[in-house]
Amino acid sequence: MKNLIARREHHRPDAVSFVERLVGSAQAMLALVRRAQFYLIKRRSRAATYRSLRQLDNRMLHDLGLDRSEILSVAVEACGDAADTRIFSRPATRPNEHPGDSRKRLHVYSRG
Repeated sequence: MKNLIARREHHRPDAVSFVERLVGSAQAMLALVRRAQFYLIKRRSRAATYRSLRQLDNRMLHDLGLDRSEILSVAVEACGDAADTRIFSRPATRPNEHPGDSRKRLHVYSRG
């Protein structure tokens, strides 16, 4: 009888260890699936942005301040896969300046 109890107590840590390893493996697989899902969502978003920009003609791209050769890098930056390196410009307005005022200055800033 003592021998049987000793065997059960001896196997108990292995059972706990097995369950812990099983739970750890399940958590690792879940994390892998989540990373894959996040990657696929970003990839689809990047592809949709790329397709949308490719459909624009050169004049529309120029109106956006882009060249056709920049479409891929814009799509990659828009999805967060690369650092924002573009410099954008917008009219700088003062608090008492009216929107139709022709004396607006050009303010240059970097997005990021």
